[in-house]
Amino acid sequence: MAHLADSDLVAANRMKWVIAEDEPGLLNMEETAWVKRLRYQEMPVEEAVNLFVANRHWMTRLLRGCAEQDFARAGHHSQRGRVTLAELVTTYVNHLDHHLKFLYAKRASLGVSLQPRYSYPTL
Repeated sequence: MAHLADSDLVAANRMKWVIAEDEPGLLNMEETAWVKRLRYQEMPVEEAVNLFVANRHWMTRLLRGCAEQDFARAGHHSQRGRVTLAELVTTYVNHLDHHLKFLYAKRASLGVSLQPRYSYPTL
């Protein structure tokens, strides 16, 4: 959960840079280093969940206030190159879905079922 909270905060920062500034630079997040150096395993899960939820609410409000053309604004990611606001939003929606699918599968394999709070759309 600490990974989700931190990566969402990084994503929110990137999105705000893209909305507010012209063609900003966006640094890569080295996930393994963050997990190790920030001691995620020691972080309280409930606090990480609260931070994640608060950040998602804040960004939802901010993004809903954007004009359609704002989603075409872009920054330059240090590894991915040019990335638009729309691509950033999509990446982080999918990032959460990826981890939720993993969590549900992991718990099921341990015999501890956890019912999803929402279903995944079929494409």
